[in-house]
Amino acid sequence: MSLSVELSGLQVAQTDLDTIGNNIANVGTTGFKGSTPNFTDVYATSLAGAAGAASVTGLGAAANSVSQLFTEGSISQTGNPLDVAIDGSGFFQVQTNTGVAYSRDGALQLNANGYLTNDTGALVMGYAAPVSGSNATASGPLQTIHIDQSNIAPTPTSELTLDVNLPSNDSQINTTSTPFSVTNSDSYNESTSSTVYDSLGASHTLTTFFTQVSGSGSPP
Repeated sequence: MSLSVELSGLQVAQTDLDTIGNNIANVGTTGFKGSTPNFTDVYATSLAGAAGAASVTGLGAAANSVSQLFTEGSISQTGNPLDVAIDGSGFFQVQTNTGVAYSRDGALQLNANGYLTNDTGALVMGYAAPVSGSNATASGPLQTIHIDQSNIAPTPTSELTLDVNLPSNDSQINTTSTPFSVTNSDSYNESTSSTVYDSLGASHTLTTFFTQVSGSGSPP
């Protein structure tokens, strides 16, 4: 009997070491959640605490279960624009060959058909993109996410709005004696740059200059 009790202690200690070893081995695994073993006493029968019952010697210990720890991990930049992370509780829902599964692994990529998948090739599920509008939300049935990689026709910039606040204490410039020139910083007071696009989709830098003209009063 005593040997059996001692062996049960060695077995639960082995389970504890196996769990710790697995946690250490997966320290670099994306989305991995550590585990902790739960142990329990082993009794043939136990009436301890009942009226007139004598104390019962246990028969050792056993690993009752292994629980996963879903505490928040650290979030870091990966450089992959498709990688995402869950801040708080929740899971990614993915479609596998055997059905729906749940994961917190946000290392995502596109397969050959343009579908968003995780590292195992499971299809990431989501909702259709919302219609335009500040209050629009994703809706509809849960579905696989397909990203169209074909070229989108460029749209040239047709309108530009500038929201600026010019300093009222800018010095006035006599444009007769100092005509405006982009190469002469004394011919203007302020400047700001914006990016615009042509009909081919190429970007250009548009610089707007502001001059406090002599005799014009405060800038607009």
